[in-house]
Amino acid sequence: MVKLGSTYTHSATQTATEPMDSTSNPPPPPTANLPIPTSFSVTVAKEDFKFNLAHFVAYPGFRERLHGHNYTLSITLLSPNPMLQSDGYVVDFGVVKKSVRAVCKSLNERVIIPTNSDVISIYSTTENE
Repeated sequence: MVKLGSTYTHSATQTATEPMDSTSNPPPPPTANLPIPTSFSVTVAKEDFKFNLAHFVAYPGFRERLHGHNYTLSITLLSPNPMLQSDGYVVDFGVVKKSVRAVCKSLNERVIIPTNSDVISIYSTTENE
């Protein structure tokens, strides 16, 4: 699913009112009269943008068992610049999808641990000690 959104600064535009003769070009399509957007936003969500993580919650008087959740991810890209790239596209979706899939892969089947906790102490060791 891809959603495109635009922000416009003008609420109305002027169109030519001169009469057409037989040598004139046809009128522009209705979208040609839309105001020029001042920014773009693009939201990309795919079925394979997903990962799972395990975690637990612990605070004074409460300890939760380790358990996991499944997450799905979508990404919204914002651009204050209304200009398209030289190829006419706002963004290369192939690059975006590849990057998001890499993030999902790096997070998948991991455990997140609360390192700043008042009831848990985390100590780091190295294998060579």
